[in-house]
Amino acid sequence: MESSVAERELDAVLATLYGAVSGPAGAARDWTALASLFHPSARLLCLDAGVDGYDGAAMTLDDYRRTRSPFFDSTDFHETEFRRETHLQGPLALVYSWYAGRRRPGGEDLVRGVNAIQLCRQRGRWVILSVAWYRDHDAVGPLPRAHE
Repeated sequence: MESSVAERELDAVLATLYGAVSGPAGAARDWTALASLFHPSARLLCLDAGVDGYDGAAMTLDDYRRTRSPFFDSTDFHETEFRRETHLQGPLALVYSWYAGRRRPGGEDLVRGVNAIQLCRQRGRWVILSVAWYRDHDAVGPLPRAHE
């Protein structure tokens, strides 16, 4: 597969990923669209800084929905990608996607982070195998601002 075709397909996957979790407080998130992106055994991992490095527990997409819905119900939140690195190797893709979370599109950054998204190409489409992410800072230095 030509890399530009793969990259366009990955653009669509990431646009759906970010679009599905964005919206005003209380607005229904598109959980069906989000679920369509993931392999049935996919895992998500939110890494939080701890005393001995980063710690986090793997969760399913259902776990993510259950634990994040109260936040989405009470908070205007729009997550957008502002930088990406994509590594393609045959049917595998590893995407580093830097994002900003805002109360409204184009507003001030409330949170920034990076998603490490592992995908594979199955039956003619890209599916997400895993997403690991952390917010705001890490041991090697600050994340870039959305405008950098």
